[in-house]
Amino acid sequence: MMLNTEFALKKMQDDFRVRQSLELSLKAGYRARDLVEQILTFGRSTGRELVPLKVSAIVKESLKMLRTSLPATVEVRQHIELESDTVMAAPSHIHQIIFNLCTNAAHAIGKERGILTVSLSEALADTDNYPDIPPGQYIILSVKDTGQGIAPEVMDRIFEPFFTSKAPGQGTGMGLAVVHGILSEIRGTVKVRSEPGKGTVFDIFLPKIQEK
Repeated sequence: MMLNTEFALKKMQDDFRVRQSLELSLKAGYRARDLVEQILTFGRSTGRELVPLKVSAIVKESLKMLRTSLPATVEVRQHIELESDTVMAAPSHIHQIIFNLCTNAAHAIGKERGILTVSLSEALADTDNYPDIPPGQYIILSVKDTGQGIAPEVMDRIFEPFFTSKAPGQGTGMGLAVVHGILSEIRGTVKVRSEPGKGTVFDIFLPKIQEK
């Protein structure tokens, strides 16, 4: 359907009403495609082979692909240099986490100019500094934006499948559910800090393994 609509748009001349209808149809098709892809990803979140991988290499690759699809008003900054950042995951896990969090961040920034910062750090979790996380060494993948922030009243629901605070047609409500499903599989954890009007930070805790 989308292929035929794209072809019709290319052949369309100056009939504004017909062109507008075709463009709306194409946008609806893209939204439906994205929703199906997210649902399939959510359903397949288990069963992928976990291998030792360096998070920084996957993050760099993901950001390189993402930059072309993000609005020009979003400035992307990255601080992802770590000497040791090996975790057990599938490469697609990290790609999907980056894609979903950065896409959400861009939506939160909206049409205004804003900054999206992706960084890697290392932390030792214990009962003093992170009492609600299993003790151990972690690589923290942080995605920070200067967008509108998350309202406190919906914070507890953001990882629910199909829940979205975006306007109709602006999101599938599956992105954060996919992230949560991936983290459950690889024994990771997510923490969210947000202030309405100032922005949001997602901290993804990935259990670190020793490099051989």
